[in-house]
Amino acid sequence: CDSKLAAVLFTSELNKRYGRKGLRSVACNPGAVNSDIWRDEGRLLKWIFGKIYLTLEQGSTTSVAASIVDLPSEVLYLQPYALPSKSTPHKTSHPMFEMLGPYIGYRSEQPRVPENAKASAENLWIAAERLTQS
Repeated sequence: CDSKLAAVLFTSELNKRYGRKGLRSVACNPGAVNSDIWRDEGRLLKWIFGKIYLTLEQGSTTSVAASIVDLPSEVLYLQPYALPSKSTPHKTSHPMFEMLGPYIGYRSEQPRVPENAKASAENLWIAAERLTQS
């Protein structure tokens, strides 16, 4: 969860700082992917993951779309699942649908972020600058 939140916050701050200069970033949620990361989980869990998790190809859809699709400028976040209902706003939908659900390819959504996201995004940027300066 922390790494996904950091990606969204960093994306938001990068767009805020450099969007007017032609640089654009989109955060991508690959979804729950049946990848080699689960190799040590045992045969039963690997079998279950194979039934409910996305394939490697499906998990790459959001990254590929962010790279090659002409997305509207306001798009900040892509995820691979259908939400429970088109009338259900993402912020009020159940967080489970950010991890599992009917695969649809990619869909633009507003990411779920804490109330203090703006300050967190700025602080993350400052920390990243400090850590990467030589």
